Amino acid sequence: MTVGSWIVSGAFDRLALLAGVRGGYIIQDYKTASVNEMMFGVKAEREQQLNIYKILAEVNGFQIEALEAVFLLRDWSKVRAAEDAKRPRIGSGENSGYPRTQVIRWPVTIWPREEAYHFIGERVRLHQAARVELPQCTPEEQWQRPSGWAATRPGNKRASAVFETAEAANDYIRTHPPDKGQHALELTQRPGERVRCMYYCSAFPVCTQGQYDVNGAPPFD
Repeated sequence: MTVGSWIVSGAFDRLALLAGVRGGYIIQDYKTASVNEMMFGVKAEREQQLNIYKILAEVNGFQIEALEAVFLLRDWSKVRAAEDAKRPRIGSGENSGYPRTQVIRWPVTIWPREEAYHFIGERVRLHQAARVELPQCTPEEQWQRPSGWAATRPGNKRASAVFETAEAANDYIRTHPPDKGQHALELTQRPGERVRCMYYCSAFPVCTQGQYDVNGAPPFD
């Protein structure tokens, strides 16, 4: 589709007719993801991308009735899933806790058409402006993980609890003495990091903001 003087294009993974909906289609996009994303929150860009696909498909004559992300969990464990299934979380839904399967079909919310058009137009505007002056990435765009303090039992890979301050972590340690035969909890610092910058962004070797940030300096002036 044309947006201003630019052409916006996209390539979804699958377009399929919906059963019982005459002429209606579902767009599916396949993603590799970590188990953590399923447990702690699907990234906003999944919803953004699929809603852009919907507008593109409709401009080209397709009636889109549903959107779906299909997640392939690269670090999924059959043993962990079986163990978690034996002790479901009280008061939570069937999709909470550790994923039961390695492939997850995730329905994506369809935006109002005006909202989707506005989002596309704004992204085009930002890309055009970046040709003149590069903008700084936000903490969300950098997949920023804040620093924190963990209460960890020696020998365990996972922390018992993580806190924003050392004081809160120490309070937790004092109120959770070890059971017989257990090691006492220890205080460990977990430095923050910007995951996308460090591991996924191809511009990182020449990006002064990304390098400035991960070296511990404030992310913005």
